[in-house]
Amino acid sequence: MRFSILISISLLLFNSTSAQQTLTATTPMVSPQASISQTVGITKIEVIYSRPAVNDRKVWGEVVRLSPENDTNARPWRAGANENTTISFSTDAFVGGKTIKAGQYGLHLIIRSNGIVECKFSTNYQSWGSYYYDESEVVASVNTKWEDHAPTERLKYEFDSLTNESVQLSLNWGDKRIPIPIRVDVKATTLASLQQEIQNKHMINYMGPQEAAAWCLRNDTNLEQALGWANYSISFVKVFSNLKTKAEILKKTGKTEEAEKVMQEALSMGAVFEIHGYGRELIEQDKKDEALKIFLYNAKKHPNEWPVNYGVAKAYAAKADYKTAIQYLNKSIKNNKQERRQTFLAQKLEQLKKGEDIN
Repeated sequence: MRFSILISISLLLFNSTSAQQTLTATTPMVSPQASISQTVGITKIEVIYSRPAVNDRKVWGEVVRLSPENDTNARPWRAGANENTTISFSTDAFVGGKTIKAGQYGLHLIIRSNGIVECKFSTNYQSWGSYYYDESEVVASVNTKWEDHAPTERLKYEFDSLTNESVQLSLNWGDKRIPIPIRVDVKATTLASLQQEIQNKHMINYMGPQEAAAWCLRNDTNLEQALGWANYSISFVKVFSNLKTKAEILKKTGKTEEAEKVMQEALSMGAVFEIHGYGRELIEQDKKDEALKIFLYNAKKHPNEWPVNYGVAKAYAAKADYKTAIQYLNKSIKNNKQERRQTFLAQKLEQLKKGEDIN
């Protein structure tokens, strides 16, 4: 009797499992899923959505409901098809000027008859469409306005108007475009990431802390900690790059005498292209006399190597001493046998003969 009951239960479970497996069969979707991502600074922004087609339908007003301007009970649209359209931010960001924390969100849109679009970012990103939308789960609500756009058959999200700190996310479908502005505090997010990386990953070579210190220097931020990172890098090994970074941080923080000593040590270790690169930086900073000293030092330390004489020529050209610049450029041409480089130098020589700066 007990054996018969066990057999019956087993058959029941088998049939139930078989039915579930049948329900989860994989077939093509009418509105295929897609994803798009963009990085701003170090912040990755990703949208996952499904792409319905216009298919000879009237999109705005029929497929997508338009709500009256003052309708307080307007139901949102899922901003795509099938399950939630989701958007994720790897760090904190700003959407339409409003702060949104790092994380993944369901994106819902309320589209008014006057073209105003309310963009709702919900912590519930796992629901099916907007059927279970709950206003209490919305962490940010941003208003934008739709725009006329070239006809788009399949709904499409795009990132455009990219800058160093911002990007615009656009939904294009039918003859409309819905833009959503996004901005990132790149300095704050990068600095927070660097602090966590160096603390948690226990850097085992000089490069990580050197890159962190150099980034702070370039962005003129967190210089006290950057100096500590430069020293941490130097504790592994002294190289031109970390000594130069330390010297420039010291100079920027008013420790000129110490900065000069560290920079001299860096130059003594510098390879020909490292010193040449430093000279070019000085020209870009309009420090022409300092640049000339560096290029002459490089020519003395690495005589007749590429690109030392070319560097000296650049320094004299920056000071509008074209006659001396021509002398050094001719030396560079004499010491170079590479055909492509000879062509390049010949072009620079012609510029100098015309009295033109080659920088």
